Order: sequence, then C-alpha cells, then structure tokens
Amino acid sequence: LQARFGREAIGTYIISMSHSPADVLEVMKLAELHGLADHLDIVPLFETRAALRESADVLRGLFAHPAYREHLRRRGDTQELILGYSDSMKEAGILASRVGVLETQRVAARVCAEHGVALRVFHGRGGSVSRGGGPTYRAIRALPPEVFGGDTKLTEQGEVRAFHFSGADLAVRYLEQTVGAAVGARFEARYAPRREMEGEGEALEALAQASHDAYRELVEDPGLVPYFETATPFHTIAQLNIASRPAKRRGGELSLSDLRAIPWVFSWSQCRTVITGWYGVGTGLSAMLENGGEAQLHRLYDRSPFFRDLLDNVEMTLAKVDLAIGRRYAELCPDEDVRERVFGRICHEHDATRAAVLRVSGAPMLLHDDPVVRGSIELRNPYVDPLSYLQVEALRRARSGDEPEAWDAVARVAVQGIAAGLRNTG
Repeated sequence: LQARFGREAIGTYIISMSHSPADVLEVMKLAELHGLADHLDIVPLFETRAALRESADVLRGLFAHPAYREHLRRRGDTQELILGYSDSMKEAGILASRVGVLETQRVAARVCAEHGVALRVFHGRGGSVSRGGGPTYRAIRALPPEVFGGDTKLTEQGEVRAFHFSGADLAVRYLEQTVGAAVGARFEARYAPRREMEGEGEALEALAQASHDAYRELVEDPGLVPYFETATPFHTIAQLNIASRPAKRRGGELSLSDLRAIPWVFSWSQCRTVITGWYGVGTGLSAMLENGGEAQLHRLYDRSPFFRDLLDNVEMTLAKVDLAIGRRYAELCPDEDVRERVFGRICHEHDATRAAVLRVSGAPMLLHDDPVVRGSIELRNPYVDPLSYLQVEALRRARSGDEPEAWDAVARVAVQGIAAGLRNTG
C-alpha cells in the first residue's frame, strides 16, 4: 500500500495485547527486514488491567534498547501508545478501568519525559460509555495536563459514527467541539495547569479498589455466566454480522475471559440493566461516604475534570436503566437461585450507585443539569419498552421450541430497534 499510494497510506503498526518489549521489538525487526522500519510507528496497545500496569516497564525496556531508541529518533522521537478501555472494564469494572487508564497516562508521560521522548496517546474508545465512550469534548478536557500536548488520537466506532458524521452540519459541529476542547486543554496545560488536589490520587485509587472488589464479586459468582447466557440476548447478538471479530476468542463453554467486550456490553444494555456502565461505582463511593470522605468527594466532583466526567457518564448510564424490564429478562434464567442472587445483587448495587452519585453531585434527580439528554431518554423510552417486551417473549418462545427460527428472527430485529433507541449501547 505504501508503494502504491505513498508512505502516508499506512504509518502505524498496532500490536494488540502488548505485554513486553519483545512484542514491539520483533515487529521492528520484521519491518527492518523488509525495509519498512523507517516508515512505520510501532505502537503497543495496552488493553487489560495488568497490561496497563506493566506499560511503564515496557516503555523503559524499549527506551533502553539501542536499536529501538535509534528507530524512535528516525521517527521524530515520538512514542505512540494505545490505551484500551474495553478489556480493562470487562475485568475490573468501569471505575477501576478509568482510574487505571488515567494513571497509565501519567506514568507514561513521566517515563517519556525522563528519556527525552514525546508521548502521543491513542485512546481506543468504544461507542458506549462502558467502553470509553461519552462526550468527546468532556473527555479531552478531562485529560491530565501533563499528558495532553495537543497531539492525540481518538477512535470513533460503532453507532457514534453516524451520530457524529452522518451529515455535514453534524460533522462540522463535532469538529468544532473537538478542536475547541483540544485548544482549551492545551492552553491550560501550558499556561494555567490545574494542580492536583491534595490526596486526589489516593482517593481515586481507594475508590477504584473498592469498586473493583464489588465488580469482581459479581463476575466471579459461579452463576453469573449461566445468568448472562439466559437472561440476556447474548446468543442472538453473537449470531449478528455486526463486528469484525467473533463474540468470544475460543470455542467451547463461555467464560468471561474469552468473551469479547462488545457482546458483553451490548447484552447487558439490551436487557436494560447496563451494568457495565455503573456496577461497582456505588460501593466505591459509599465506602468513602461512610468513612468521613463526603467533603473530599464534593471537592473532587467540583475540581477534578476527570472525576466529574466519570460521574456524569455514570449518571447518564443510570438514567437508561429500567430494572422493571430487567426483571422480565431475569425471569428467562431457569435457575431460580441463580436468578434471584444475581439480579438481587444488580438491584442492590444499582440503588446504592444511584443514591451515592446523587449525594456526591448534590442533584435532586439523575441528569438534573442536562435536561436535553434527560428529555431525549424520556421521549425514546415509550418506543423502546415495547421492543424489550417483544424481545423477552421472542427469546422465551424460541427457547421453548415454538417455531424457533421465526422467533429468533424477531429477537434479532428487536436487537436493532432497542440499540437504536437506547444509543451508545455497545
């Protein structure tokens, strides 16, 4: 492609699931053998929670390698890395994932500065809040000032592409918002950098750990996978030709580690519980609220763009939850003990998260300060709800053997309608 269209046709080689310097060095050597090394940025993608934590050691190992350091010099002394939101969310929950991505950026910036290398962060954001999505303007303004140098990349994928680029006016407005956020963030980083609040890092880490523990308690429940397979339309979604990769990495029985993030998020959204966008946040906030940390949380919400953006996105996700309809899906799980235990946990954590988010924000209701989005959800729900009831009935009939092919087709059509109504679902 470079030979045919020019060197700019392809300038980046991305290495998924990077865990060590060798993952990058072997690609560099392969590129050297074919005379391409000077024309490619070799970019590690850190996706899992462990990989995010190992990223600093990977960068140090690369910068200490003479051949790679020379490669970087020829590429303008700029190191690009990609931060994946989806897999870390699936492993640790949204709060721990976002805090992990934030800390990875800060550590990477320090490592690059120590070695005289510029850092370019590529944010592998998915369409939904659960996978790193949300308003781009707020996301850019929430970037750490020491990280954002005006040179960054963002992915736009899934249904958000149509929301942002389906018309010229939409595309221009989105471009204006994105450039405006970048200019503002760069100006503040250079001339008026926001100082981190005293104890901010420790507070975020404590919130992340408590949230992570609550999330892991749910996903490690032995009944969670059977519940997920029966109380959500996962198998219907897995049959849809809507992604570049299969729903899970390996054959055999379903496990959380093999399941890809898109069907995980999509399935929980379809059953109207959307746990991937909020589960664990309530436990994290409540632990701090109950231990005299309310004033600190209020300060975080007022002064930390990152924390404000995170809670605003959680609030938007909570507004899309309908536990009454979620109960209808839960009834599709044939094991009563599993059904009551898993759905009971979801309901308990939902109530805790909703109460804690409103207590921290000081708002009387969800999306109180965003009446446009609140009104949009209220307008769409009367059209989405019947599709959810229809999907539950279609799944029940298909599984009972009552014309399964016909009812499977109904369930698939309902998936599309529910996704269009809920938006940012997968």
